[in-house]
Amino acid sequence: MGILIEIIFFIDIAIFLFYLSLKISITFIYGRAQVPSINNGSLTVSDKIIQETGDAAIKYLNSDLTFEYSNEYYYSSIYNHLNKKQKKIIVPQWKQVSAGYELDYVLASIWFNAMLFKKNKAIRFWKLVTTTIPSFCRNLFLISAVFIASLYLLDHYSNKMFLAKHHILIEIILLFLLFIFFIMFFIYLFCILYANNKKTIIESMYEKDMAAFFKTELRGYVEDIVAARTYSVNIPKVDFQIIRLNVKTENVKYFGPFAMI
Repeated sequence: MGILIEIIFFIDIAIFLFYLSLKISITFIYGRAQVPSINNGSLTVSDKIIQETGDAAIKYLNSDLTFEYSNEYYYSSIYNHLNKKQKKIIVPQWKQVSAGYELDYVLASIWFNAMLFKKNKAIRFWKLVTTTIPSFCRNLFLISAVFIASLYLLDHYSNKMFLAKHHILIEIILLFLLFIFFIMFFIYLFCILYANNKKTIIESMYEKDMAAFFKTELRGYVEDIVAARTYSVNIPKVDFQIIRLNVKTENVKYFGPFAMI
C-alpha cells in the first residue's frame, strides 16, 4: 500500500472526526440549554390571533404573498416556509413555553420570506451563506469522505495484481477527492462561523423593519415579543443542527427564529 494513500486516508479520518466532534459539542450545548419562560408574559396565544397577526404583517410589509398558519405540528426552520409557486408563507404550528416565542417565530418567518420574495440582496445572501452553501458543501464533503474510505479499503484488501496496474490511477482519484473534501469542509466551516458572526445584523434588520408593527398590532403582547427578541439576540449561534429522528415540536427547543435546529 502506498504511503500517499495512507496519508490521504488518515487526513480524511482526522477531519471527519473533527466534524463529528463539532456535532457532539452542539448536541451537548443543545441538550443542556433551557428555554426560559417569559416572566409576566402570556403563556398562550390562539391560532386565530396568530393567523390574524400574520395577515396583518403581510399587509404591513406590502407583500404579494399570503400567510397560512398550518394545522400540522412539526419543526421547520423559517428558511423553509416560503412556497414560491403558491406565493404563500406556510408556518407549521409550534407551541412554546410563552406566547412571545410563538409570535416571534411566525413574524420573523413572514418578514424574512417576504423580503426573500422581494429579492432583497441582504436576505438572499444570508440564506445562501446559512443554508444553501453549507448544505451543499456538507453533503459533498461527506460523500467524498465515504469514497476516500472506500478506495482505501479497496487498496488495502483487493487483489494486489489489480492494484499494481491501477495504483497510480487510485492515487490520482484519492488526491482529487481529498481536494474536494478539503475545499467543501472549509467552505462549510467558514459559512457557519460567518453566520454566527453576522447573526446580530439579521436580528437588527428584522427588529428595525418590524418595530412599528410590534407597537401597533401586538398591543397585548409587546412585553412578550420584546422578551423573545432579547432572548434570541443573546444566542450567539445559528447552527444547532443535530441528528434528530423526530421533528415533533415537543422535542425541539426554541433558540430564536433565525437558528437552525
